[in-house]
Amino acid sequence: LKLRSMMLNLRASSALYRAHASVCARAHSTLIASAAAQAALKGYPVREELVVQWDDMDAFQHVNNVTYFRYMESSRIAYFRALWQTICNMRKTRQLTHEEVETGRLFLHGATAIGPILASTSCKYKRPLTYPDRVIAAAHIPLDSIGSDRLLSYMKIYSERAGAIAAEGEAKMVSYDYRTGRPAPIPAIIREAIIALETNPDAEARLE
Repeated sequence: LKLRSMMLNLRASSALYRAHASVCARAHSTLIASAAAQAALKGYPVREELVVQWDDMDAFQHVNNVTYFRYMESSRIAYFRALWQTICNMRKTRQLTHEEVETGRLFLHGATAIGPILASTSCKYKRPLTYPDRVIAAAHIPLDSIGSDRLLSYMKIYSERAGAIAAEGEAKMVSYDYRTGRPAPIPAIIREAIIALETNPDAEARLE
């Protein structure tokens, strides 16, 4: 009974910390990255603010190493959202066919036909993260890394508390046909959207 009571108290504390973090995230959703963050994340067009949760930490009282991969995953998902927004913006400047738009939508959101799949990922830890903190998870795809059916995504995690980069990561993603279970060429509309996002200086902004 004592163990059960301890577990319930722990869960309740975790829930309270999460609620507090959620309120903080909403309160600071318009936070503009500092000059130091902008310099550290230069060249990374997609940036997303995340709140470090109390239970992101482990027994050593710093954010567990696995959690960094979750932060980096969030930056990749944010990059996909930015690509979809880029495709929507492209429709305003040139005529896209319904097939092009649907191909882009399914690649980024559906994965019922051809979509991205993670082949490998790695992380270089530079400094520990602790609660409370906010981080900026940023993503960038070098144009010279785009192959016929695969590409590389580089990611950085910036700590507001430390005022510096906490981790850098790399992910190899493959364009994958989920029907056949084999790699497939990256759709032309996705290539075009990546080029537009990476070469547009106005695209460098934090996503809310």
